[in-house]
Amino acid sequence: SSEDFFYDLSKLFLEYLKFSNIDLAKVYGNLGADIYGKLLSSGNLQFPIQKYYGQIAEIIKQYRDLSSDFGVININGALFHNSGANAIQEIAYSFTTALEYLQNLQSFNLNIDEIAQTMRFSFGVGSNFFMEIAKLRAARIIWTKIIREFGGNEQSQKMFIHSQTSLRNKTKFNPWSNIIRNTTECLSAILGNSNSIEV
Repeated sequence: SSEDFFYDLSKLFLEYLKFSNIDLAKVYGNLGADIYGKLLSSGNLQFPIQKYYGQIAEIIKQYRDLSSDFGVININGALFHNSGANAIQEIAYSFTTALEYLQNLQSFNLNIDEIAQTMRFSFGVGSNFFMEIAKLRAARIIWTKIIREFGGNEQSQKMFIHSQTSLRNKTKFNPWSNIIRNTTECLSAILGNSNSIEV
C-alpha cells in the first residue's frame, strides 16, 4: 500500500547501498519518516500507529551501520508553522511529537541514543526576523535538555535543523514581496544556525 512506501523504499535503498559496495559510514541524508505529519495532513492513518512505530524501529536497527549524519525520522515543525502556529507553538508541538517518538520507540528495544541520533527537525521560518532566530537557537537548548533528562549522550543532544522559508506569507500576485520575505527568512535561518535551508 502507499503507506508502506517508506518502509519498502528504506529497505530497498539499504540493499542498493550494500549491493553497490558503498561505504555506509560515509552516507548521509534523511529518510524522513513522518507518522504525525501524515496523520495531521490527512486526518487518518491506514493502520494502527503501533505498526508504523514497529516499521520505523526495524529501519533504525537496519540502518545502524550508517553514519550518525543519516536520519530516519523527520519532525515537521514547518507543518505547524504553515498552519498558523506562532514560534512558541511550533516549538512546543514539534517537541511534543519528538517525545512521542522517543517514548514509543523505546518499547521496540531501542535506546534513547539510537532513536535521538536518527531524528531530524524541519522548522518553518517566517518574517518576524529576530523571533525566528531566537526560535531556532532556543530549539537546540531545549533539545539538549530533553535528551539529557532521558539519559542520552552528548552526540544525541546535538540537533539537526532543516529550515524552510514560510509558505503562509507568500502571494502569487506580488513576487517582489516574496523575494524580500524569502531573503530575510533565509538570513534568519542562517543566523539561527540551521544545518540546511530550503528557500
